[in-house]
Amino acid sequence: MSFLSFLVDVFLFALVVLPLAVAAWGIRRILLPAWNGGRARLAEVTLGVALAEIISEVLGSFGQFRRVPLAVSTVVVGITVWSIRKRFTRRITSSTSPPRPVRPTALTLVVAAGSVLLVFVSWVTRILMTVGAGISQADSLQYHLPFAATFAQTGWVSRFHFAWLDPVWTYYPYGSELLHSIGMVVFGNDALSLILNLGWLIWALAAAWYIGVPWRAQAVTVVAGAAIAGTTLVGVSAPANATVDIAVLALLLTAVAVLANGRGIGELVLAGTAAGLAVGTKLNVLGAVAALTIGVVALSARRQRVRSLLAWLVPLTLSGGFWYLRDLVRTHNPVTEINLPGLPTHVFPVVSRQKPILAVFTHGSFWHAVPSALFDAMGPLWPLVLAMAITGVLLGLVRPVTPVQRLFAIAALVNFAVYLASPGSAGEPYFGYFNLAGNFRYADFSVLIGLILLATTVPFDKRRLLEVLGVTYGAVLVACLIPVHGHIDGLPSSHRGQGLAVTVLLAALIAVFVVVAHRLSRRALAIAGIVVVLVLTGAGYREVDHYLATRYRATALGSWARGVHHARIAVVGLAAQYPLYGADLTNTVDYVGYRGPDGGFRPAATCEDFRRLLDAGHYGYLVAGTEKWFTATAPEQYWMATDPAAVRVASDTSTQIYRLTSAQTPTCEPGEPLVVRLPPGTPVPPGAK
Repeated sequence: MSFLSFLVDVFLFALVVLPLAVAAWGIRRILLPAWNGGRARLAEVTLGVALAEIISEVLGSFGQFRRVPLAVSTVVVGITVWSIRKRFTRRITSSTSPPRPVRPTALTLVVAAGSVLLVFVSWVTRILMTVGAGISQADSLQYHLPFAATFAQTGWVSRFHFAWLDPVWTYYPYGSELLHSIGMVVFGNDALSLILNLGWLIWALAAAWYIGVPWRAQAVTVVAGAAIAGTTLVGVSAPANATVDIAVLALLLTAVAVLANGRGIGELVLAGTAAGLAVGTKLNVLGAVAALTIGVVALSARRQRVRSLLAWLVPLTLSGGFWYLRDLVRTHNPVTEINLPGLPTHVFPVVSRQKPILAVFTHGSFWHAVPSALFDAMGPLWPLVLAMAITGVLLGLVRPVTPVQRLFAIAALVNFAVYLASPGSAGEPYFGYFNLAGNFRYADFSVLIGLILLATTVPFDKRRLLEVLGVTYGAVLVACLIPVHGHIDGLPSSHRGQGLAVTVLLAALIAVFVVVAHRLSRRALAIAGIVVVLVLTGAGYREVDHYLATRYRATALGSWARGVHHARIAVVGLAAQYPLYGADLTNTVDYVGYRGPDGGFRPAATCEDFRRLLDAGHYGYLVAGTEKWFTATAPEQYWMATDPAAVRVASDTSTQIYRLTSAQTPTCEPGEPLVVRLPPGTPVPPGAK
């Protein structure tokens, strides 16, 4: 990658982002003219991301999610909002001025600064580790990034893509992945994905801060946010990956923060936008958003309820409804992942084996697995974390300082109830409740709201209690990140030093800017800003060039795919398929199978069907693995071994790569299939060999 091409990509990215920033600023001025400072920036980021997703969804519904249409659309939106902003500024205003922040105590400020710094060191270190190897988190490789890359390749967002033998991933909402797609469309690679979740972390911490402002507890609530959003499962899986849990947390916290600071029409529009973005990112938040919706109506004056509901629901639908509308049109079920009575149903051979916690609640084996799972999910102080979160929710219910705190407590309870009833929340009972700890992330919002409520329900005259809570939350964070052997969990010392250096440097730059910004003229600020941008661009090019030159070289599949460009690759028996998209993301990757009515999907059950599908797809390569997730055997390698038109070109311990030289032989010779042992009672799809 040349420096000149990198500069062109950066310019195009600025051409997309800057008009969105102008449009977001204009809309915020219309909705909330009294907001300023960090609170205004939080609102503008929310509105800007919503505009980016809506524009991408509209373009992607017509196959035009590409560089030029995207840049032109954002410029048009920016110019339009800029030209009409003054006309609407006086029509929609906030009902009340936002509360002014009160300076926290010195102790809580120190704890907050230390907590945020520690989390950033951990995250930046993991990002630096990924730069030298490539994104490796399982969910990112299996569906987050494959779907993002497919959107960017095809220009279509509304069409289904199948990446697994179980089609459940196809029907997910992909709002957060769409932001990764924007980076891929503009840059032609996934370098932006390395830092996107770091942006979500900053967003989540800012929202946690402003939740505490009305109750003068912002320094403590941001420590709670750092402890939950920045550590253990989220903190390990999110940095330099494409997981969406940190994004959902940031968006829900933003909705809560806006409602905590006011409930005029402008605030409701902004909060509804954030809630809609959350719904468009993950299905599991529907319960919490539904609770907030009912609460918004209940807390409004009787004569204002219809107006308040519309101010909340319209932006919620616009910012988050696209994926559910897509599923409704293509499968006649807006939540296809859930087989609702009276609507078309689909077969999910893997997901159907997973159980909700409510289904195994009385099993002794489940309770035996809970302590270790909670230890992995929340660290060694998990009993204290749960006790504080439960106490906070109870205080929010029975003795809230303001009525909106009761709404937040109810939303936390509803979210936790949805978690208990969600398929997969208990993990895999067949395998010792595998992933029970990992799926606890669905309850993170409930736990964090409980910790925030505990801090915000403290009476204003008991500031020492806030200091104790701040120190306690900080101890939870430290216990999660620093085990007894004295270093940050799982991070090599060389990368820890680099992460610390980068974090301290960025913190110093921000501190200097905050101190001297008001003393400089606009011209001086502009010059300083240009210098900083140039320095960051140069440093960014160095890291991006290194990342693109080394990503996935250490794996057999990734190393092979780096030398393949603009190829059609068929996949079967392999979930972590993202490296196959190649270094420049030009390879088309499809899971082999039949597409049925109502958007259904099923793998080929016989050798003859399998070879016909390969011919019909005009594939140049086949990557055949043995990962069937214990739903069926994996005979495809044996089927291809007898086909003279398939030449094996690479392999690893469980996966074979074939070059398809001509049309596949329609008849198959009998071969001994590779047998995968199935647990007793595991359903096997009809016709599986």
